[in-house]
Amino acid sequence: MTTARNVKLTLAVVDPELDEEEKDLEARRLLRNLREMKDEVERVELATREPTAGTKPVLETLVGILTAEVSAKNIKAVFERLSEYWKRPIEMEVEANGRKLKLKVSSQKDLEKAIEAAQKFVAGS
Repeated sequence: MTTARNVKLTLAVVDPELDEEEKDLEARRLLRNLREMKDEVERVELATREPTAGTKPVLETLVGILTAEVSAKNIKAVFERLSEYWKRPIEMEVEANGRKLKLKVSSQKDLEKAIEAAQKFVAGS
């Protein structure tokens, strides 16, 4: 999973103005955008959930949610790209060294504050 040098990000599109299909499209756009950062992002994919008991043994893709693994030294570049690109409400979870920080962002100003808090969190991990 996440090594001591890596940070796991979970990003969820939570814009109340979007329906499930639109959230999925936004998450896929963000996925493509982060995949362009091949040197900074080690892994990025749509989030999945294990099947529940009694259902088909197939992973279920979660709508509007993606996960990424980034080395701690590249987290600033990823956050900079996110602040340039992302303009919608989002929930972000940052996991580093077994600790988690959850952030809710509803504006560009919130995103800038969240990124600053996340960078301090990662640096202190």
